[in-house]
Amino acid sequence: MLCPECQSNTASTADAANATAKEGGRCDACAPAAPVPPPQPPAPMWAGLRSPIGLSRAVVALLSAVIAADVCALAASVNMWRLAGIMTDGDAAVFSEQDAELADLMMAVTSVFQGLAYLATVVLFIIWFFRVRKNAGVFAPGLMTRGPGWAIGA
Repeated sequence: MLCPECQSNTASTADAANATAKEGGRCDACAPAAPVPPPQPPAPMWAGLRSPIGLSRAVVALLSAVIAADVCALAASVNMWRLAGIMTDGDAAVFSEQDAELADLMMAVTSVFQGLAYLATVVLFIIWFFRVRKNAGVFAPGLMTRGPGWAIGA
C-alpha cells in the first residue's frame, strides 16, 4: 500500500492494518509524530531538608539538665555516704530520724529527676539524629548505603 502523501514508501503487509489506522493511511515517515510532553522540572534538592537547629538546641538544653541531675544525685549520694559513715562510727546521737528521711527523700527525688532527664534526652536525640541523617541523604545520596530508619536503630 502506497502512502498518499509521499507515494514512495510502501507499508508492509503486516503494517497494512496499522497504516489504515494512522491518519489518512500515511507511512511512519509522513505521519505526524505523537506530541511529546514537556519534560518535568527536577525536584528541588532541598525538598527533603528540614532544619535540625531547633532540635539541636533542645538536645543541648536536655544534656545540660542531665548534667544538673547528675550533680544533684552526686550531692545526695555524698550526703547519704556521710550519714552512713556517722552511723557506722556508732555516733547515732549526732543525727536525727529527720536527717535520714531527708537524705532518703533527696535520693528519691534526684533519681526521678535523673530518669526523666535521661529519657527525654534519649528520645529527642534520636529524633535529631534521624533528621540529620535524612538531610545527609539529600546532600550526598550516593554515600548513604542504608536508609534513614537505620539512624533510629543505631
